[in-house]
Amino acid sequence: MQVFINKLLFNTSTFKHDQLSFAAYHFAITGLLLCMLSGSPFRHFEARRVKTLEILPLSISLSMSVVVSNLSLAYTSALYYQIVRALILPCVGAINYLFHKTMVPRLALMALIPMCMGVGMVTYYNPDSSRDDSNLPTTSKGIILAFAGVVMTALHIVWMDVFQRKYKLDTTQLLANESPLSSIVLLYVVPWADTLPVWNELPKNTWWLLLLVSLA
Repeated sequence: MQVFINKLLFNTSTFKHDQLSFAAYHFAITGLLLCMLSGSPFRHFEARRVKTLEILPLSISLSMSVVVSNLSLAYTSALYYQIVRALILPCVGAINYLFHKTMVPRLALMALIPMCMGVGMVTYYNPDSSRDDSNLPTTSKGIILAFAGVVMTALHIVWMDVFQRKYKLDTTQLLANESPLSSIVLLYVVPWADTLPVWNELPKNTWWLLLLVSLA
């Protein structure tokens, strides 16, 4: 659901080129929600803090993976975006093998090969991949960004595993440390990279989409 809501927002000229602001907003909402869930009366999980300088590299990695992935969605169809994201799993396996010599089980490898071939076929036979018109559902720029987003996301997942084992955190605890810092990091770059929208000129349906993104 979130992918399709994001796509609707990125189809507008207002948010298509404001990827950093959008990601910072997303991280801020995530961080606020996790902070609420860790406190009274919910106590959904135990909050455990990691020093800012220690978690900063991982937060930057998260920011880059989300921004590039969202940017790819702005230049591809939602369907193609989701198909390419299927490559995250084999990419994680390849990175783990290169850096940690962790082997993928043979049966799992046999399942991943046809999946990778399918993504390759969809990319090769995409009728719009040879053109770079921003009005097309999927452009060559979008395809490059989609694959870059897959690699960055896979690298972040592998790095997350390292941090989880090092600091003995679960995924939720780690995300609670990453999200607020990722938002702050992106806000430092927003004035130079984004053109902020005129908020009082946004149509009502855009405000509803922003609300849905917060809840998705």
